[in-house]
Amino acid sequence: MNEIDLTRIPHSEAKKLLQTGAPVYLLVNPIEYHGPHLPLKNDFLLSLGIARELHRELCKNFNQDWPFLQAAALQVGVGPAAGPGTVSVPYLTVRKLVIDACRGLEALGAKRVALVTFHGDPLHNLALDIAARDLHSRGVMALAPFSSLLNALLNYHVGQFDHCLETVQDPSTRKILSDRMATDFHGGFFETSLMLHYWPQLVDPCYQQLPVCPEYPPVALFKFLSAIGTRLGFKKLGQELDFVAMGLGWVKLKNNPGYTGQPHLANSVSGQAFAQEALRLFVDASTLAFREIGYSPTPILKWTAPLSLNGRVAV
Repeated sequence: MNEIDLTRIPHSEAKKLLQTGAPVYLLVNPIEYHGPHLPLKNDFLLSLGIARELHRELCKNFNQDWPFLQAAALQVGVGPAAGPGTVSVPYLTVRKLVIDACRGLEALGAKRVALVTFHGDPLHNLALDIAARDLHSRGVMALAPFSSLLNALLNYHVGQFDHCLETVQDPSTRKILSDRMATDFHGGFFETSLMLHYWPQLVDPCYQQLPVCPEYPPVALFKFLSAIGTRLGFKKLGQELDFVAMGLGWVKLKNNPGYTGQPHLANSVSGQAFAQEALRLFVDASTLAFREIGYSPTPILKWTAPLSLNGRVAV
């Protein structure tokens, strides 16, 4: 596959390439601590790995031999996990940077744009969604496909990804992984396995000796609000509040190790299976958006923007 960085070729050549309708990939990810075993650019690396696979599938779906076009990656992200080396950028700043970058691609002649991330913060993904919809309103087919994966995790039912866990021999351990898959969201079994699939040379072997992330309770307030919302018939809101309760419980964990779950069990076979699940969601969403019969997947937890006054106050 021919890979081209649009920032490294003449302006005239970049315009000609974009006039073919080839998608351009804008990767937007934070510099973020993912534990001692993963790199600070972990989310960027996963985004690049899946974007390449996504592009191959789109070329098949559209019967095209497009080159893989990369825009200049934005190394920014809202709400990254605390830790040595982490760089946090405010929501409004990220939103402006992404919109500006997208409009620059529009001015260059882009017809299809995929904004790719592997960072799960809701405000971060809302910023990407707003930029994608801004492009769509200006006549450019665009989407931020990661929200399709976040929605799948939000609606996760136990056993859904059990085929990705077949490499784990112990049945009781496999059940724990299956039961807690939705909350294994940062540097744990899920992400470490993906890195072992895409970039094994960049995973420190120390992951095999890392202890299990300590147990932590969900934040009681959000757990209570989740129960109330569910009882009142607001199922999705209840799910989102429950998701927040667990996420904030991990953030508040004393002596937080910088990862969730059990990264020591990670393996490339599970990583490949996880990658195929994510790729299927990305391809479906991108095919719809790039055929102009669908829109960018709806981000989860959109209400965190007004609740936090657009990221100005902590939730």
